[in-house]
Amino acid sequence: MKNIFLTILLLISQFSYAKDYVLSLSQVEVSLNEKSYQLKSVVDARTEKANIGWVQKGLSNRKVFANFAMPFDKEIKNFLSNNLNTSNDVPAIHALVERLYVSEKTGFSKEWGYADLIVRFILQKDGKFYNLIRAAYQSEIRKGADITKRHPENIGNAFKACFEQLDSVDLTDTDQFEPFEDIEAITSAIDELVAINTEVFNSVKDGVYENFQEVLAKAPSYSGDLKIEKKERKQENWEGTYDLKVRYGDSNKKLKDIWGFAQDGVLYVKHLEFYFELIATEKELYFYGYGVPNTQAVNTGAIIGGAIGGGIAAASESARMKKQKIKYLLDPQTGGIMNSYNDSVEDK
Repeated sequence: MKNIFLTILLLISQFSYAKDYVLSLSQVEVSLNEKSYQLKSVVDARTEKANIGWVQKGLSNRKVFANFAMPFDKEIKNFLSNNLNTSNDVPAIHALVERLYVSEKTGFSKEWGYADLIVRFILQKDGKFYNLIRAAYQSEIRKGADITKRHPENIGNAFKACFEQLDSVDLTDTDQFEPFEDIEAITSAIDELVAINTEVFNSVKDGVYENFQEVLAKAPSYSGDLKIEKKERKQENWEGTYDLKVRYGDSNKKLKDIWGFAQDGVLYVKHLEFYFELIATEKELYFYGYGVPNTQAVNTGAIIGGAIGGGIAAASESARMKKQKIKYLLDPQTGGIMNSYNDSVEDK
C-alpha cells in the first residue's frame, strides 16, 4: 500500500511542480498551400484547453505540460497569416482547430515527437458559411536526441498536411456543401463522436504504411513481399502472441520510419521497435503493446557502472517493460496515441 501511495505522489509531482514548457510558432516558416485563401478567423474548438500536450525535460524525462507563448487562437492565426498564400480576391475561410496535441516517446537511444492536429475548414461566401472538410494529420519526428525543441517545426508540418487536404476541395461548387447561417450553427450540428469506419481497418491491403493517412486511403507505400520472423513471447501477459522481425522481401532491409504494416489482412502498429495488432471497433481504435522504458534507470546505471552498468540496466528495464500489457487508444483520424491504460499485473 505504501509503495502505491508513493508512486501516486511521484506521478502527481511530475506535473504539479513543473512550469509549463512554452512553445512559439513565430519563427516557423513553411509553405502551407498551393492555392490562396483569405483567413477570416481561427476558432479554438478543442475539448480540452488547459494545455497543448506535454514534453519531457531533464535526464529523468520528467513530463511537463506544454503551452503557447500567446493565447491559442492568436498564436495559430499569426502563424497561418505569416505562411499562407493570400489576397483579397480569394476564398475566405475560417479554421476551427478541434485538436492540437504534442507528445513524446522515448526509447533507449531515440526520441520521437508527435503533433496531432484536426482542423475543420469553413468557407464564408455570400453571407453563408459552408462546412468544407475536417482535415486530420499526425506529424512525427522519429530521430534525434532533443525532440522537444522541434515541436514548433512539427506543428507547422501538421498544418501543411491539413492545408494540402483543403487544396484538394473544389470551393467553386458550393452546392455540394450544406449552407449555415453562422459558424456556431455548424459546430452545434456536428457530432464530434464520429463513428469509426471499421471496414477500412478490417479489409486493409497488405503492405507497408509510412503514415496513417496511407492506411485511411488504402494505399501502402510498399506492397511487395515481406519476410517475417516470429518469436513467441514468454511473458505471462503475452501468451499466444509473437514478437515480429520484418524485412522487405526485395532488399532484405529492416522496416524503418514507418507507421505499421499489414500481412494477410491484419494491420500491425509499430510501437517503439515492436509490432502489435490493431483492433478496430465502432467506438475504439487501439492495440495492446509493451510499456515504455524508464530512461532514468538506464542513465543512472550508466553513471554508476559505466557502459557495462548501463547495459545491465537497459536489459533489466527492457525485461520490465515487456512484462507490461498496455492498452493504447488511437485517434481514428490521425493514428496518434490519445491515451493508454495499464492492464498488466507487475511483479511487486
